[in-house]
Amino acid sequence: MLGPIKGGVAMAILSAITCFLFIKFYDWSKQDWLGIEVAKEATEYGPTWIRNFSATSRVGRIMWWPFSRIILLILWAIKRGGIVAFFALSMYTDPFVATVYFRKESFSGLKKRDWMIFFASLLVGDLYWTLRTVLIIFLAKEGMKIF
Repeated sequence: MLGPIKGGVAMAILSAITCFLFIKFYDWSKQDWLGIEVAKEATEYGPTWIRNFSATSRVGRIMWWPFSRIILLILWAIKRGGIVAFFALSMYTDPFVATVYFRKESFSGLKKRDWMIFFASLLVGDLYWTLRTVLIIFLAKEGMKIF
């Protein structure tokens, strides 16, 4: 409808507004309602818990598998720290989570460094999702031509 450029820009603007409002609410509430502060500490025991978790049904195991792989990837990246964690959080979560995760102080508002992380994460994440969506649509269209 909008195309990849206009759609990507619209997504980036809406994402920036939404994530900024989430950060403001997160700071205002002074509650770690997403467990981001806990996630900073969970990199040691998280992978073991994810690997040991087992759904009871076959459908549950099939549905859990891709999510468990993404979670393990994010936990691996966070354990590595720095740029690897930044890209993983930016691509698989959003600028809100990435910014709050990398802040030095909890519930402290946005400092200059935090703004740079926020906009860099916005750029990386929205570029990733735009390109990913364009690729999926392209492959679907090409697949429809074959069948």
